[in-house]
Amino acid sequence: MSGRSAAEIEAWLLERLRARLGPGAEPVDAHLPFSYYGLDSLDAVALAAELEEWLGVEVTPDVAWDHPTAHAVSIYLGGSTTDAPTADASSVSALLAELEES
Repeated sequence: MSGRSAAEIEAWLLERLRARLGPGAEPVDAHLPFSYYGLDSLDAVALAAELEEWLGVEVTPDVAWDHPTAHAVSIYLGGSTTDAPTADASSVSALLAELEES
């Protein structure tokens, strides 16, 4: 699809998220939803535009909505034959509750 591997795309996305969060931010987990890190719809659209420019292929602004984690986006755009699971609201809520308990 993009000519880049899923691993390259994931690394790029994680670096962009770290840069947006600023120095001293917690480590970025590719499996946590973008919303966990405070990305809103404007941030997601900007990230999609940067990703489109970097990859040289069309990336729709709703990519972060359809694939809500860096891992899911990277699998989708990396052209893998395996589908990345998309997080639904209940699984995200359960994960966030588990993180709060730790």
